[in-house]
Amino acid sequence: MRISTSQLFSQGLDTILDQQATAARTQLEVATGKRMQNPADDPAAATKALSVRGLLSETQQYAANIDSARSYLNVEESVLINVGDVLQRVRELAVRANNGILTDEERSAVAAELEERLEELLGLANTRASNGEYIFSGFQSRTRAFTPNAASGYDYQGDEGQRFLRVSASMQIAVSDSGAEVFRDVRTGNGTFAVNAAAGNGGSGVIDHGSVTNPGLWVPDNYSITFTSAPTYEVRDGGGALVVGGSYVEGSAIAFNGVEVRITGAPVGGDSFSVEPSRNQDVFTTVSEFVAALETPVTDAASQAQVTQGVNRALANLDQALSNVLVTRSRIGARLNAVEDEAKVNAGVDTQLQQTISDIENVDLAEAVSRLSRQLFALEASQQSFALIQNLSLFRFL
Repeated sequence: MRISTSQLFSQGLDTILDQQATAARTQLEVATGKRMQNPADDPAAATKALSVRGLLSETQQYAANIDSARSYLNVEESVLINVGDVLQRVRELAVRANNGILTDEERSAVAAELEERLEELLGLANTRASNGEYIFSGFQSRTRAFTPNAASGYDYQGDEGQRFLRVSASMQIAVSDSGAEVFRDVRTGNGTFAVNAAAGNGGSGVIDHGSVTNPGLWVPDNYSITFTSAPTYEVRDGGGALVVGGSYVEGSAIAFNGVEVRITGAPVGGDSFSVEPSRNQDVFTTVSEFVAALETPVTDAASQAQVTQGVNRALANLDQALSNVLVTRSRIGARLNAVEDEAKVNAGVDTQLQQTISDIENVDLAEAVSRLSRQLFALEASQQSFALIQNLSLFRFL
């Protein structure tokens, strides 16, 4: 078979160019660390890498949501710690004020501090996050949560919505609690019923918070305990029907329908006390009523009893508010624990997906460097061979 000079040169040059292209590709793999430079290099692997990158993108979004959830919950918990501290201080003031030897001026001084604490509570309830949103306004996060209202006390401007963030494909975490739940819907009294003394009582009787002795017998209703003539009393339900009657002994229990209360002091004929089902009341109203009770002038035993009754009522309501804050904080703590657990799982998934992408796309550097050395050696041999072959021509001997 005859091979023309031009064919010889063409074949030699094509071989050298192919080897140069192969070596250049391997050099690019070594330089970039990537086995695939474009999807055409390995369509199946490129498709798999694209799918894994989609999962990785979701995982990274979950990681961002976890960071946001952690931030929201930490801010809320910090605020509620401060709320608890303020309420605890208010309770300490209530215990201090529950002393019959304080003068009107001393009670006024306590009331002045309470008003400062009230403003502090209101400010905490209207706390904003770093993005400017009110954290206790529910879905109405751009609206101030609570505003004072001369006619109705304190108005809640938000809603009862609870915001969630998805932290994994199967889990959402609540990152907020509405102000209605935390500050507004606090049960009065002992949580089952609340007591009070009639404003016109002429004696020095004071009723305690009471307790439930048999929940199965409790019938929610507006009961009244009326002293027809000391020491005789009657307990009647909201319809006026007699429930029980008896003779008053100071400090002994007055029991009916699965509950009992105790009255201290000396009630007089016509004095009455109420026992009503607990209702919701915001903490701001509780503190405001406490202030009003302390500002009541004490002129006799009856007015002193009214002040003492107001302080007792404030103590019961404050205990409910503190309990409500602690319950909310415990829920936040549980959510934070769930977020931290999910963060660990998410980090593991992220690492696994990164490794999978690396296995698909990245080149084995040791193998690539070894292959490049072989290819460069073959290229050099081809170039030298071509240099020798191109001298095998009859023209050199003519």
